Amino acid sequence: MPTILVIDTSSIIHYLHYYKFDKLNSREVYNELNQFIYDRIISGEIRILDKVYEELSERPDTREFKQFIRTYQKNTIDLLPEVQSLIEKYKIPEIARNLSEIELDHEITKYENTFADLYLIAYCNKLKQEGYSPILINDESRNSDGKLIKKIPIICRSENIEYEKIPDLIFKVYKDELIFSLDTP
Repeated sequence: MPTILVIDTSSIIHYLHYYKFDKLNSREVYNELNQFIYDRIISGEIRILDKVYEELSERPDTREFKQFIRTYQKNTIDLLPEVQSLIEKYKIPEIARNLSEIELDHEITKYENTFADLYLIAYCNKLKQEGYSPILINDESRNSDGKLIKKIPIICRSENIEYEKIPDLIFKVYKDELIFSLDTP
C-alpha cells in the first residue's frame, strides 16, 4: 500500500520552527529541506487539506509556505457527513453536559466548518478505503485540553490511523533520501 502523509496545521507551523536553525545558520540546507517537502506536496505524497490551509494565519513565518500550498490543497467538502459522525462518536459527554444548547451548537459548528481536526481523520479514513496507508502528521499530545472533541492521537488510535510527530516522521519515512552534511569551520 502506498503511504500518504497528511499534515495538520500545528505540524506545519512546528516544521517551520524545528528547522529554523538551518535557515539561520545554513540557508542551503534549509532551502534543500523546503524543496524536498515542496516536491512531496507536488507529487501528492504529502497532502494538505483546505481546512488546514484556512487555519494557517497570515504570519510572516508561514506566508511563503501558505502561498506555495494554495494550489495543492485538497478539497474536503465531501467529508462533512463523516465529520458529523466523528463529532458524535468522539464528543466528550462531560464537556457537552456543561454547555448550554446554544454553546454546544456553536462548538459543533466550529468542528463542522472551521477546525481541521476531524477533517484530517475523515480524509485519512477515505485514503484507507482507497487502498492507501495514511500517516497523520500531528504534534498534539493525548492530554485533554477541555475541548468538546477528543484529541487527534486518541481518535487516530481508535480509528486505526497511524500518526507521528513531524521531526520523527520526515526523517523516518525519507531517511534514505534526506542526507545532509553540516560543515563546521
